[in-house]
Amino acid sequence: MTTKYISLDVEASGRVPGIYSLLSIGACVVGEQDKQFYRELKPISPNFDIEAMKIGCLGLKCLELFKNYKDYNPKSETFNPSRVLGALSVYGDRPKTVMKELNNWTLNVSAGCEPVLLTDVQPFDGSFINWYFEKFLSNSENPFGYKGLNIDILYRGLTGNINSNLRDLGLIDDRKTPHNALDDAVFQAKLAEKVFELMKVV
Repeated sequence: MTTKYISLDVEASGRVPGIYSLLSIGACVVGEQDKQFYRELKPISPNFDIEAMKIGCLGLKCLELFKNYKDYNPKSETFNPSRVLGALSVYGDRPKTVMKELNNWTLNVSAGCEPVLLTDVQPFDGSFINWYFEKFLSNSENPFGYKGLNIDILYRGLTGNINSNLRDLGLIDDRKTPHNALDDAVFQAKLAEKVFELMKVV
């Protein structure tokens, strides 16, 4: 069966699913980056890690409503993560709804193919996605199952250098918003295409 790679990125309120919440999910199809998925989620708990929130909140679209309030600005000295979680509680989508939509979207864009989760940091992004699928849907509704590919590790293996970095590919970073899950997923897909091209040459 042909493989369809789904480039996916998440932003979260901390490092561990269950204790912390997904803030947003972005995904696209490698090689067909116009096929996209993006959602911002209601938090599952008030817990947060301040450093994670300073990064994960930079690209949240719902915060455009609060752009004149410093408490919602991750770059401000008065940044208040609890305010952001409160905004997501109002404007975010329910996790169960989001995971159902992600499942349906993945099955639709990979019709006739085997979908494989592609991330930059599989232990982080993959753990949150798998935990949320398991928590809010039945295990049979996780389209990725046990399959996943870490593009960073793949590139290091390709070069034979554990210190290789995807930046070495020289791809221009055209992301408009820092740490927006969809923008990150699209850029990640472009990196994956480049790595796959190199693999065909080697």
